[in-house]
Amino acid sequence: MADELEREILAMETRLLEVKLTMEAEKVNWERANKPTKKTGTHWKRAARTPQTSAPPVPVPPAEKPRAPKRSMTALLRQQTSEWNTTDVVAWLEHLQFLELARLAGASGINGAQLLSAHLGLSDLHLRQLFRISLVDSSWKAFVREVASLHRRHVEMQQQLTPPPRMTPNDVSLPTIAPPTRKQKRVKKTQPMAACWICAKAGKCLGRCGR
Repeated sequence: MADELEREILAMETRLLEVKLTMEAEKVNWERANKPTKKTGTHWKRAARTPQTSAPPVPVPPAEKPRAPKRSMTALLRQQTSEWNTTDVVAWLEHLQFLELARLAGASGINGAQLLSAHLGLSDLHLRQLFRISLVDSSWKAFVREVASLHRRHVEMQQQLTPPPRMTPNDVSLPTIAPPTRKQKRVKKTQPMAACWICAKAGKCLGRCGR
């Protein structure tokens, strides 16, 4: 039941997005069709006084800014995501076929650090605020999962680049060795022998002294 309700919500959001895009396209076409063609102003008055030449001047198109060359996706993923610029984010989105999001990222100037920061906390809400969109289609969940995967890759790369802490000799704890136990010698107790008070020989008087 929940899956069916979610599919209906996604279908409704998709229809609303299509209606919005259709209305915007019709608005642009209407403005073009109703654009005033009457030429007024001092520029056109001066042009009317000047005699027309046989060959009108050819308008020179404005020079386009050279676009920065895109790096390969392998080289892009080897770099930390926090160092990505807007061109890198657009290239990553185009590689994943999120073309509309790539256009919005280029228009808003979204970089890699902003993409990672938006993933923290309420990822879905923060990413919508970052791209300035309210209605999403069925591909939005796939995009959120790709951002989560990108964040995990960034964390793993940071852990690989961070060297382990070096241990100093003071940090190394040696095992404590118990002192050897000294065995006490057992002294055999003997009964004191009575000494003969005449010969003063203990234990050797056999009664020959007459006592």
